Amino acid sequence: MRDGKYIICPSSESSVVIFKRDNIETYCDRIQGIPGSVDCLLKLNDNTFLTGSEDGFVRGLSFKPNKIGQTIGQHEEDENFPIESLSLSHCGNIVASTSHDNSIKFYDVSEFVKKRLNDSSQVKEED
Repeated sequence: MRDGKYIICPSSESSVVIFKRDNIETYCDRIQGIPGSVDCLLKLNDNTFLTGSEDGFVRGLSFKPNKIGQTIGQHEEDENFPIESLSLSHCGNIVASTSHDNSIKFYDVSEFVKKRLNDSSQVKEED
C-alpha cells in the first residue's frame, strides 16, 4: 500500500496487521474489529482493500485513515462459510470470491471504490 511503503497482512486474530516496509520485524498498526479470522486480502488501490473472512463476509476497508468500511457481500446467508480467495477483474470493477460452499460470487465494487477515492482525497494524512 502507499507506493510500496506499507505491507498489509491478514490475521487469525480478527484484524489486519500493517507493517512499514523498512521495518518488517514489528507491526506499526492494526485494523481491528473484523469478526473471526481474516483469510484473504485484495488490494483495490493504494488506499482501499477488501478482506475475506472466516464468517463468510467480504468487507471493504480503508487504509490511512484505517477503518472498516462497508460489507460488499457474503456467501450463504444461512451458514457462515469462510471466504477462501478474492480476485479482481481486469477492468477493476468486479470482484469474485470463492468459499467452502463450492460457489463463486461476483460483486460490483465500482461505486465503493469511487466513494473511497473521494473520501481519501478529502483527507490529507502523512505516511
